[in-house]
Amino acid sequence: MTMRIVRSRARPAEYVDSLKEAVENLRALREHLDTVEQNYHRAQTEVLTILAEAGIKSSTVTLEDGRYRVTHVANERIEIDETGLRKAISAPVFDKLCDLKLNRTKLEIAIAEGRVDPVVVASNSKRTTSKAYPKLSLVAGTEQ
Repeated sequence: MTMRIVRSRARPAEYVDSLKEAVENLRALREHLDTVEQNYHRAQTEVLTILAEAGIKSSTVTLEDGRYRVTHVANERIEIDETGLRKAISAPVFDKLCDLKLNRTKLEIAIAEGRVDPVVVASNSKRTTSKAYPKLSLVAGTEQ
């Protein structure tokens, strides 16, 4: 089932007040969240610094509500510069190492030229919608 949002120029008074209150609450919480995230990252940096200065990767501390283990975690992954690698090992060799990927632009051109049946493409396609969320933007005024 597809839900369609229709823009309306009419704004009943009861919705305006409740929307204004909800937006004020959202703005205040976003500001609070930014502050909390900054403090959280600062605390993470402090813990990692202490662990590094002590020369340890992991430690356990006892607090009022229980024992906590803190561990320095740094995930590593290899990122390959595909353009540079392609030049270094030659294009034919590189192309043999790659999988084919659908080029949507070429597909759209093929449909327009009649080389590909749009019904077949439609039957093999699925439309997905992301989770709806309110986007809050400062329109006028200054943000602190």
